[in-house]
Amino acid sequence: MYRGEKRFPFTTKEEHVTLYREHGTSSTFVGAVNKLYYFDFETSESYTEPFSITEFKCEDSKDAKNYLTLVVNYKGKLLVCGSNACSPTCWNWVDKKKEPGIDARGLAPYRLDQNSFVLFYGDYIYSAISRTGKPLFRFRRVRGPWGLYNEDSLWGNPKLVQGAIIENEEAYKDKIYLFFQEDNPEWSKNPEAPKRISRVAQLCTGDAGSTGAISSSKWSTFLKSTMHCFDRKTDRHFHLIQDAIVVHSEDWAETKIYGLFSNEWGYSAVCVYSVGDITKIFETSPLLGFTGGFSDLRPGQVRVLLERFAATPDRPAAIGNRTG
Repeated sequence: MYRGEKRFPFTTKEEHVTLYREHGTSSTFVGAVNKLYYFDFETSESYTEPFSITEFKCEDSKDAKNYLTLVVNYKGKLLVCGSNACSPTCWNWVDKKKEPGIDARGLAPYRLDQNSFVLFYGDYIYSAISRTGKPLFRFRRVRGPWGLYNEDSLWGNPKLVQGAIIENEEAYKDKIYLFFQEDNPEWSKNPEAPKRISRVAQLCTGDAGSTGAISSSKWSTFLKSTMHCFDRKTDRHFHLIQDAIVVHSEDWAETKIYGLFSNEWGYSAVCVYSVGDITKIFETSPLLGFTGGFSDLRPGQVRVLLERFAATPDRPAAIGNRTG
């Protein structure tokens, strides 16, 4: 142990945890099953607060737990959200007391879900959590002046590992990037191909929805591309992204994505991508299965409704919260 280093023993085996440390503080919150842990590495204070279920609406008794999947500072208060035995619930944790929080639909899952991902951006909240508990994967804007979603048919059994918002020089060009695994559509044609592959998806925060009454609430800027990670020296390929860390730069194009990948032989690697290179791929690559021309905007470009975009909040740093 280094001199001056402070540690807390964490001997409890938890089947699920999510971490939150607010920038500029010495404290860490750990959301677990039916409880919230607190550790302050400056004062050595620690405590455990029970977050037991208050309702039970599950068909299966194994889901009769409160999986705390979201712990984050929201509008000056610590927001804690959990599954609450298939009755998603949010609380505000203020002065070591629980207070009723905001509507938890889309912020906490009905049961533990590998895609329990929420992204905060000012007053806007984006989520991959089902609002109904049905096994449909949709990435939504769940808080904002107007809601957007995309169909689950755009995804192939996804496992979302990370997401980030990257600001551009012009606010309406700010992008959301999602990093995930999904089933490889080529595997059924070629059994030697990897069964699962890694993808990056791009959406515009200024997306005003598709044209037409039926699709007006659907993302119009959604595109996805394969992420390749391989070692040229050994010709070793790494198909499965496990996590990603975003290192921001003053020049948005120089922002780096460090992806942790693995493969079926038990090897792992870190591959690095720049947001500028990713953007170029989305702006210039041919679209799979499409050979025609573009009469208006190229798919993936934002169509801005100025009266809607005027309601966009200030552009703070985005906060992502992913369960582990």
